[in-house]
Amino acid sequence: MSNVKKYIAAISGGPDSMAMLHKYRKQIMTVCHVNYQKRDSANRDMMIVQDYCLKHKIKFCNLIVTKNIYEKYRKYGDNFQNIARLIRYDYFSKTAHKLKIQNLLVAHNKDDFIETSIMQLKRSTIALFLGIQQNSYYQDLNIYRPLITMWKKDILAYCKKNKIPYGLDETNELQLYERNKVRHLVSKWRPIDKKQYYDKVQRFNHKHHAVYLAIEKAYKSWKKHQFDILVYKKIPNTCKPYILYKYLREHDTFNVSLNKIKLIHQFLMANNPQTELRIGKNLYLFKSNNQLKIH
Repeated sequence: MSNVKKYIAAISGGPDSMAMLHKYRKQIMTVCHVNYQKRDSANRDMMIVQDYCLKHKIKFCNLIVTKNIYEKYRKYGDNFQNIARLIRYDYFSKTAHKLKIQNLLVAHNKDDFIETSIMQLKRSTIALFLGIQQNSYYQDLNIYRPLITMWKKDILAYCKKNKIPYGLDETNELQLYERNKVRHLVSKWRPIDKKQYYDKVQRFNHKHHAVYLAIEKAYKSWKKHQFDILVYKKIPNTCKPYILYKYLREHDTFNVSLNKIKLIHQFLMANNPQTELRIGKNLYLFKSNNQLKIH
């Protein structure tokens, strides 16, 4: 990370994000908080973040998610966590664009990395990288995860040592969502179990690193050409499934299956006049001026 103070930070008010805010407070220009109004403690967490920003003279931006905002994203499905993710990252992107800042800090940690990799394997995805990237992007926003190499227990210890205020999300204890179920499972692991699993995933990622970089390069080229279908057709067939997987994930299309990817591939390769393909609830792919678009 650069020492230049040109970052916005996604801060929920939990221990991870508050530890990150405290650790990098001199480099953060603006804090972005999202209040989904879905739990009793939501306003408490919002005030924790706001008070910290006021004390340390950091600009505080806040989004209160209303019913109308939720409805705008319902076309992406009924999974609250998926919709919430899309709402907040769109908000971060719009805020960054408004402030002319391209860099976002997010407080994912090593435990989150493990949980995500387990979820990916359960879904039998074709991802060449398991876990969470330390650096990634969303639209034109560069995303940095400076705590991704820290265990949760070390973050909590950091908060205690530095007397950092934070709130705990009580819904994390409810096994209503897939991640909560996985988190509950991982919480029972011994430290040695988590380390061994983490090392195993890292070996997998290292093994596929070269191919992963090639896929990234091909995808960026396709994106640069505004998802031109003729450009897609020239991509090697071995790469096409991974390219489509990245396209769908970047556009926040969830529950990506191999069957869906094959269907989209056939849609793009066909020379018939079909111009649209339904891929989800009120979600369609379109061929427009020889470009692939999603709505």
